[in-house]
Amino acid sequence: MLRPANEFKHFKLRVRDGDIGKAREFYFDDEHWTVRYLFAKTGGWLNGRQVLISPCALKPVNEAGQVIPVELTRKQIEDSPPLAGPRQWDGASLVLDGIGWELLKCGHERYSII
Repeated sequence: MLRPANEFKHFKLRVRDGDIGKAREFYFDDEHWTVRYLFAKTGGWLNGRQVLISPCALKPVNEAGQVIPVELTRKQIEDSPPLAGPRQWDGASLVLDGIGWELLKCGHERYSII
């Protein structure tokens, strides 16, 4: 079922070992009609640092609890490349090898959030 991404903005992001902040934006790949990255604003634990998370790391959303489970650890988020803002990066040049997730490995058909 297709859902507007705006419905998930500000949902809590819960990694394997705790909450890391909230969903802020979704970067959409209009060629493949899929979410390319979730732009996350971390809470106080990383001084509000902003990070990108691959949709491959996302698990099914808990709408009642307004939580997006993420199949990563706080350490993986902490070690990810920092961003100054949502428009600072060029999707073609950003590589998140430190996290080990690539869009092509998880498949496009699985992610239908628009």
